[in-house]
Amino acid sequence: MSNEKVLVFGICRSTLTLTCDGQGGGDAGSYETVLGGHGETMAVAVARLGGKSVFCGRVGDDSGGKRLVRLLDGAGVDLSCFRVDREAQTGFSVRIRRAGAGEETIVFPGADKNLNEEQIRTAFLCAPDAVCLSAALPRPALDCICRLAREHGIPVFLNYGTDGVEVGGLSELEVFSPDGEAAYAMTGVRPAGAESCLAAAIEMQKRVRARYYVLRLGDRGAFVYDGTYCHMVSSYVMQQTDLRGADDVFFAAMVLEYLRVGRDILPACAYAAAASALTVARAGEAASVPDADEVLTFLERS
Repeated sequence: MSNEKVLVFGICRSTLTLTCDGQGGGDAGSYETVLGGHGETMAVAVARLGGKSVFCGRVGDDSGGKRLVRLLDGAGVDLSCFRVDREAQTGFSVRIRRAGAGEETIVFPGADKNLNEEQIRTAFLCAPDAVCLSAALPRPALDCICRLAREHGIPVFLNYGTDGVEVGGLSELEVFSPDGEAAYAMTGVRPAGAESCLAAAIEMQKRVRARYYVLRLGDRGAFVYDGTYCHMVSSYVMQQTDLRGADDVFFAAMVLEYLRVGRDILPACAYAAAASALTVARAGEAASVPDADEVLTFLERS
């Protein structure tokens, strides 16, 4: 195991997916519950890919919380900064898919919203090499985490999705990494080819200060911009079984490899693309994260 220690902050919840064959509530279909909030998926990915993963999150004292703790503990995640909140339920989301009617998601934040400064300050005592952060947390928590990281001289990597809060005005980040839809929502520019990706990155630069901007574009790869130069990092072609968790695994793998290779963003993104490709080839979100040996073997064969 490598010595890189990553402190992960993020939401911790399970998701119920309801797939309906038609419009009515009594139509046939299927349902599935998976463990996979941004926080636990990133924390599990760091641990399985060989880093020292410390997760600062919260769950309720309920069956969902116990399942999440077992998942994290089984993956080797350090839970010394983790809390069971007896005043709140574990975070939960419901994703409803109806044939011909798109998708709707209902989110119950639960214990995630109670992450407080005392818990955050205690987490920094682990002396991490980097902070891996989900923008789905409440804005006061983001401000506190970024402020403390700056005081300790620790780089912050921000994972930004469409469920993220407003992030303008945060302290300078090492990497700001939105997915394509989040980049579009933030800038009004839909990142497609290199030209539109660059336009979106330049707009993001006006709102968020970062050393690197990494736009995650799914099977189209990733676009990297440092304020002067830009690069496209290719994805790997795999049969896609389950897309859930792919972005969070890409992000966590990028952070860990970035630390390993001396803060070189391009090989970090190439490594992350391999980890993400292996993730989508199997089902289960947080449970589908590959380990370090699998990624290494995949890269050697590719």
